[in-house]
Amino acid sequence: MKGKNERDPEETDDRKGIAMRNDRTIPMSKEMVEIMKEQLDAFREKFGREAGPEDPVFFNPDCDTPMPLTAEYMDRMMTEALQRAGIDLHVPPGESVFDTFISQMRQGRTRGEIEAEVRRMRLKERNKRKSIRKGGTK
Repeated sequence: MKGKNERDPEETDDRKGIAMRNDRTIPMSKEMVEIMKEQLDAFREKFGREAGPEDPVFFNPDCDTPMPLTAEYMDRMMTEALQRAGIDLHVPPGESVFDTFISQMRQGRTRGEIEAEVRRMRLKERNKRKSIRKGGTK
């Protein structure tokens, strides 16, 4: 019989060995709910089925089966987005593009300013995806 704070070995996050609870709830803002809905819609569109409990919500769209995003994929996507935006980002050797971008973006800015910029960038990218789905150009 397990004590109150003991966990089953199956309840660990294999990536980090961190004990995970299956019944936890994470509060989400309206924006986060919208992002999750978009991701689940994209999953359904890509794989022709609903996402299951073991499927990644944020998946690699280049794979034929649901695979989580990798750091390499995120860096490649961030590099392409920065190039499209005309931003020349110097990334020190051994650093990730994503981490470098975020750290440079944070310099001298408040949390509210950063969040507003990220929302603006997301809205622009979302509108571009909608245009492409409706037959527009990339």
